[in-house]
Amino acid sequence: MVSVSSVRNKLQTKVFDKLGSILVINARTSTVKDKWGDETPTYGSNTNSQAVPYNYVKDTLKWEGFGDFQEGDVVVVLPYGTTIGPNDKVTYDSQTWYVRQIEEFPMGDGTTNSNLATGVVLKRAI
Repeated sequence: MVSVSSVRNKLQTKVFDKLGSILVINARTSTVKDKWGDETPTYGSNTNSQAVPYNYVKDTLKWEGFGDFQEGDVVVVLPYGTTIGPNDKVTYDSQTWYVRQIEEFPMGDGTTNSNLATGVVLKRAI
């Protein structure tokens, strides 16, 4: 049987290294509220990762072409071990996006440490 680390290595060399584009992640560090209660998010330093466009995240399955999601959302896949969180700000394809949803892609029964990659739904910043 194939090991999880073997599949991760193949994905890295055959998919992310050959097809991936740079995705810059700015992790949301905190939110500051003014005296009226309006929030202003603050972000940490940039972290680079690789991303490959994708068109399937379990909760948002659509039978539409890539990029045709209702709100202009884009789905990308990131390599295993990429640290990203909800509401993080990312730059991808020279545009600014916010992380709307994160989903792991486990191998087999989904036990601990079986994640192969991470699917991320990005919502365009307006």
